[in-house]
Amino acid sequence: MVGKFERGEAETLERELVELLNNRKPIHPHRCVEKLYKEIIKSYMNTYIKEAIFIGRTYDEPGDIKLISSEGKTIYIELKLVEKGKGTRANISQDALTKLGLIYNPSGPTISWSQFRKKNNFDKRVLDELERFKAYPPSVRRKEEKARYLRDKLIRPSPGSPVDKRAHELLSSSRDPKERLAAEIVLNILKIARDDKISYLKYLKGLHQDSENIKKFAILLLLGFHKMNALKKGFENFDKVIASLNSGNFNFRTYYVIKESCEVILEDLSCWIPKLLQANFKIEFPEGETNVTIGYSDVNGDGYKPILRVVFHWKNVFQGIQTPCLNVFDEGILKDYLICS
Repeated sequence: MVGKFERGEAETLERELVELLNNRKPIHPHRCVEKLYKEIIKSYMNTYIKEAIFIGRTYDEPGDIKLISSEGKTIYIELKLVEKGKGTRANISQDALTKLGLIYNPSGPTISWSQFRKKNNFDKRVLDELERFKAYPPSVRRKEEKARYLRDKLIRPSPGSPVDKRAHELLSSSRDPKERLAAEIVLNILKIARDDKISYLKYLKGLHQDSENIKKFAILLLLGFHKMNALKKGFENFDKVIASLNSGNFNFRTYYVIKESCEVILEDLSCWIPKLLQANFKIEFPEGETNVTIGYSDVNGDGYKPILRVVFHWKNVFQGIQTPCLNVFDEGILKDYLICS
């Protein structure tokens, strides 16, 4: 999967990099570690690194590795091992926006996305569609199995091709009643899923926003807090995280390592963090879309600059079937700037 963060292998790479930075050679080095080491040394060619410390996820400091210079300066580094490019910024819990208090109802309970679907009988409507097909094998019983059977056995989209494109093709060309019914069912479920997202975002749009929590959320994502548990801890320890970063003059860099080629892409947004800490944040809701943007305006409230796009998504089988989540992508300045200047 593009942009997938291979956590186990990435941690091995991080620990071996720490060994090299401390002038110790790893016993069985990862094939990318030497190239990564050279890139980091080149990045800090005017700084003598006294010590490298693997910090993993401490929740009160950013990044994976802490470098201490001979002058006592602190440098934070995060590594991301990816299949291609930068991939997604994060893949987090479906209910993150409400659970973390970015959006709230001041006059009553705030309904999360999962609660919203339950309230509107989403699963039953999807299952009713799937059960219109009567020729599943006896072993195919669960909702996910039925959806996967229709996709793989009857619709058969090409690898990497959207299932809806192939379903439309079958409706216009196939004379097989099973294929046509499967295509109808899948397209109906995709519409149910899309309508659900748009309805929920309309609900969220009518609620209140907590600018400070939106700011924390955005900054923590930039600092490498990419999982729900990490974000919760980051919210609790936000002042500590910023204080530790400030002690290093906001020196924080992310190195993306392309798994196949070992190419290293440097992202240095250190100069943006102090600016973002002083900005006003809000969420905007593009009309008729299944995503929101998170952005900021300056302290005077002038302008709105989006920096993240949060997409309401289903990870497995196809939309509406399995593993709802939020995918976070770079937007605006994060697409344009990789290096502080």
